[in-house]
Parts: sequence; C-alpha cells; structure tokens
Amino acid sequence: LRTLFPYTTLFRSKYFPLSHLSPDPTVRFDELFAVKDRWAEAEMTLFLDDLVGGERKKREAMVLKFVRKVKDDKSGETVWTSRKMRK
Repeated sequence: LRTLFPYTTLFRSKYFPLSHLSPDPTVRFDELFAVKDRWAEAEMTLFLDDLVGGERKKREAMVLKFVRKVKDDKSGETVWTSRKMRK
C-alpha cells in the first residue's frame, strides 16, 4: 500500500501506483508536480525512495536539484514546489 498515494481533490480521489511513474527523476518530478503544485515532504518521499534505493543522502541531493522548499503562509508547514517555472 505504500506504493499507492490517495490524492484527493474537491471532487475526486486518484491513486498513483509507482509502476505508472517514470524511472527518470526529471520526468517523475514533472509528473508529480503536474498533479499537485505543493507537496508535503512525507507525501512526496513515498515516490522517490525507489529511485535512490531508500538512501536518504541520495534522496536529499535529488530533492535539491528538483524541489524548492517553501513555508506555507496559511499552515506554516514547509511544502515542496517545483524549481521549474510554470507557463
């Protein structure tokens, strides 16, 4: 069940099996940020551990490359957003 993520919007839920995500980190981050602009660390790390074999240092290096950490104004929680500029 760790490989499925229940993503809920106002109108629907969607399950994200790891097998449907690209093994290429650039593409995978694009896929994840296409679904949701802001992610909590605990949510997104479920989708990254298979790319780095569960190694925390490798995951952190990958996160630095693709993610910008931002403090949410409303909740005060740190969320992850894409480093890429959206069109």
